[in-house]
Amino acid sequence: MKKAVLFILLSIIFYPVFSQSEKFNYRLSVRTIDMQQLNGFEGMYDESRSNIEGSPYANNDFMLGSIYQNEKVLKNNLLLRYNIYSDEIEIKENKNSKEYSALIKNQDYTIVIDERIYVSIPLNGSEENGNYFNVLVPEGRFKLYKKSSISFQKAKPAVTSYDRDRPAKFTTLNTFYLVDHNGKFYELPSKSSKFYKVFKEKSSNLKSFAKKGKINIKKEKDLIRLINYYNSLFK
Repeated sequence: MKKAVLFILLSIIFYPVFSQSEKFNYRLSVRTIDMQQLNGFEGMYDESRSNIEGSPYANNDFMLGSIYQNEKVLKNNLLLRYNIYSDEIEIKENKNSKEYSALIKNQDYTIVIDERIYVSIPLNGSEENGNYFNVLVPEGRFKLYKKSSISFQKAKPAVTSYDRDRPAKFTTLNTFYLVDHNGKFYELPSKSSKFYKVFKEKSSNLKSFAKKGKINIKKEKDLIRLINYYNSLFK
């Protein structure tokens, strides 16, 4: 399955998926997905989905969303889905269509899918090799980004009578980053002893706030609260 997923997005035929007649000043840059490989993957995934733990998607179904470029709307009411495994934003023109495309990564794009905000950050100057991040705290002196990655493990049948079958599964790993106004990333450690050192002179303030508010830095909602408080210290 891993090979099937990886090769879904190999086709690199570029074309504008939405026409100018739709009264938008811009066209979205997308690339087609090889439909034969896509149908093979979808069929395999659908057939065995009940036996697979987890999912390769942030949202299994296509959901309404919008794409912006430099705060200007490129397109509203799109059907979008973030494929974490392949790190692609998938686009569908209508809910009845079986075909969909993949958005070409562009650092000027902001993608909103059902209130989740995604941006693409170039890697070593390359947008094509860049990564999508989920923006959890979009306002303030410091922003909070989340990078999700997924690994796939094949099913393992029991070897002995004392063992048990292990189902195939997708495992998600989330890494959180503090991003300053210059776009510099600071990875946030999962251990408290290292976590608060990132905040330097404000570390004692955050520790006190976390203790009073019973903040668990391993929980996303609590981490958002903590970073919002951190930003309030600079007002």
